[in-house]
Amino acid sequence: MSERNEDLHDDDKERAFSGVTYSHTVPAFTRPSYVYVLPAIFMFFLVVFGLFPLTAQVHIRQVCHDLNEDDCESSRVSASASTLNLIAAFALSIPSIITCGIYGSVADVYGRKIVMIIPFFGLMVYSLAYLYVDTFDPPSYVGIIIAGNFVLGMCGGYFTFIMSCM
Repeated sequence: MSERNEDLHDDDKERAFSGVTYSHTVPAFTRPSYVYVLPAIFMFFLVVFGLFPLTAQVHIRQVCHDLNEDDCESSRVSASASTLNLIAAFALSIPSIITCGIYGSVADVYGRKIVMIIPFFGLMVYSLAYLYVDTFDPPSYVGIIIAGNFVLGMCGGYFTFIMSCM
């Protein structure tokens, strides 16, 4: 026990004579606290979960228009919209899973704040793609929807965002 106290005492002497001032920093300021992370989590998932019903509705409306159906609740429209939804989910999830490890390495080197911001850019492109499809009704809407989902996946998507927050 006395050896331990002597070691601490020697460390204090070394600090005093080294010319470097030592100041204790509150742990909340040395690492991002949940106070800083929770607003980002809230905003990201507010947008994501607000967009999910809208994107499903865009899928149904575009497929209904493409099939020239009068009843957009028919089984034919539902099956085609579900297929489009599945393809869009794959276009989002596969790149997101692949890039998750890459962004993990980036977070180790440059910090997690940068990695936390990248999915927001993908979410903006994703939102703009769906806004464009819903507003202008282009004939190549499937490619635009898949491209928007792919960009969100390449920016990390939900996996990278949660990984960087936690």
